[in-house]
Amino acid sequence: MEFSVTTTGEQTELSLTGDLQIMHANEMRDVLLQHLTTVQNLTINLTEITNIDVCGFQLLYATRLSAKKMSKNV
Repeated sequence: MEFSVTTTGEQTELSLTGDLQIMHANEMRDVLLQHLTTVQNLTINLTEITNIDVCGFQLLYATRLSAKKMSKNV
């Protein structure tokens, strides 16, 4: 899994590429939390994700819940 970050004004886009599966969960959690704590508006672009498992979906959902608690937009 690879990622890139693009910031335009107040909007940050985190683009993910490759597999979003359990083997990448720790790395991805750290990346998501790092960006979630430093920006107000985060878009997660999944168009280049080739495989995602339940762990990947759980991670994305947990990110959404964390953002809501922090009054941030995902």
